[in-house]
Amino acid sequence: MAAKPPTQQLEAVSGRIPPPILEGYQVVRTLGAGVVGEAFVARTGDRLEVVLKVVDAGRGRILPLAAKLAEESPHAGIARVLALGEDDRGRGCLVLERVEGRPLGARGVQGSSRVEVLGLLRGLAQALSALHAAGAAHGNLKPGNVLVRRADGALAATVLDTGVMPIPGEGWQAAGRRGLAYLAPERLDAMLTGSEPDPQPAEDVYSLVALAAEALTAKELFSGGESPEALLEAKRARHYRFVGLTSPLPPPFDLRKLDDSLRRGLAADPAERPPMGEVAVALLAR
Repeated sequence: MAAKPPTQQLEAVSGRIPPPILEGYQVVRTLGAGVVGEAFVARTGDRLEVVLKVVDAGRGRILPLAAKLAEESPHAGIARVLALGEDDRGRGCLVLERVEGRPLGARGVQGSSRVEVLGLLRGLAQALSALHAAGAAHGNLKPGNVLVRRADGALAATVLDTGVMPIPGEGWQAAGRRGLAYLAPERLDAMLTGSEPDPQPAEDVYSLVALAAEALTAKELFSGGESPEALLEAKRARHYRFVGLTSPLPPPFDLRKLDDSLRRGLAADPAERPPMGEVAVALLAR
């Protein structure tokens, strides 16, 4: 029996979405399935490895921000969008830079000191602050969308999936409880009511602070088992498990200032949250 062509081989094992055929790129393997679609590793004509992100129209949408990022990335900590297009089936595709690292979370920072984790979070806040200064926001920040690696002896983070958002229904349901735990209350409310507002900077502040609280305390922000509706009520009532930072930090970090910034960042009202630049300063706290 003749061997299947490479594309058919990939389609047989890729999972939910057949691999894309996009001019100028050769798909070599499946990278993984996500909330809004599936990602593939591909090579360009000069053998550069990139990521092709296929967006399932039933679960996600590509924001106008993606085209803006294809022209210029606001910060090295935001994964670059190299190109936008449609594949042979008319599905929306993003060509992204290939980023190495582990997802942010307990494993992503395992073995790192609190000072190193604070430096990582500060760099992440600075990257998002630059994104906000460019008039945009992420809207779906969570551990799986932040890759951590060591660079020049320090932890560094890169934000993925900027310019792509799940849509109400299947898109957000695929995120699961853990993914929804990092959403700002107003985004979770929009998901439950079926609306699709563009992401706002205050949402990223909430999500970053949720990530920071978990990374610094090694505890989930919310207890397990909540339905999306119960989780929204817990967010509005501030019934999270974060009780503040209690372990002392070495100079020049100011524990009180950082703790205050984190608490305000989890405010149910987006108007009460500090801007991302202020969070970055608090993480430096000099």
